[in-house]
Amino acid sequence: MREEKLGYYPGCSAEGTSKEFDGTLREVFFRLGILLEEIPDWNCCGASPGHVLSEEVGAALSYLNLLKAKRAGLEEILTPCPSCYANLLKASHFYTTDPDLAKRWGEAYGPIEGDPPKVYHLLDYLIERVGKDKVVSYLKKPLEGLKVVPYYGCLNRFPYVEMDDKENPVFMDEVLSWLGAEVISWSYKNNCCGAGLSVPRSDITRELASRLLNAARAYGADLISVVCPLCQFNLDSQQRYAGTKIPVLYLTQLMGLAIGVRTENLGLSMPFVEPRSLLKEKGFL
Repeated sequence: MREEKLGYYPGCSAEGTSKEFDGTLREVFFRLGILLEEIPDWNCCGASPGHVLSEEVGAALSYLNLLKAKRAGLEEILTPCPSCYANLLKASHFYTTDPDLAKRWGEAYGPIEGDPPKVYHLLDYLIERVGKDKVVSYLKKPLEGLKVVPYYGCLNRFPYVEMDDKENPVFMDEVLSWLGAEVISWSYKNNCCGAGLSVPRSDITRELASRLLNAARAYGADLISVVCPLCQFNLDSQQRYAGTKIPVLYLTQLMGLAIGVRTENLGLSMPFVEPRSLLKEKGFL
């Protein structure tokens, strides 16, 4: 029997480049007894380009998702993507603090009855709502002996995001420690990976990602844990230029591994740098 119902906003990347993030998040939450209910007919959050055209139009796209969630009876929403998370928070902030904007949106799209749904990212939901005891109770294969560096990227520095510590975030460190991994403390955990510059200025992304990858190697990491589709792509795809071969996996893939999700459902064939050899050597596969 499922214990909780939680609204779920996958975001566009979940249907393409980060299918393994979406798939393992759904698997893990199912096993934890949390029913994810996808927002009906959800649309793009505006991503990075939306606010360039118009900040109000970009935020309105996320407002539509909040409205659809509310109409579906979803009072809380979880999203795995940091950009989606920040955009949903921004729309909620605009709607609740700008009466003129709220009136325009209400007239154009329909008003939200009551307060907008509360928005969570994966990390703060795990820390604030799930907790250590519950996660540990589901462990079947603790990640003992696996040296992991947590990489947050720009998540905690996005506008409207008030989660964890902006300069030294620790939420992912904590969850990894619950899984039994050896969490390596490093000073690069929230340095930028290049983000959306991977297309218009690949040279900048290559330099920033290479710096991070070589730092992870210097710290003795077996792999890098991430919670952002763009961070995963940039770090994973730039390894040839960095001269490294460090697997970059989503936190949910590691959670799935630790709580016994079947190997074929972990999405381990998706990364450019394959993690199977390492995980077999460590005795996890």
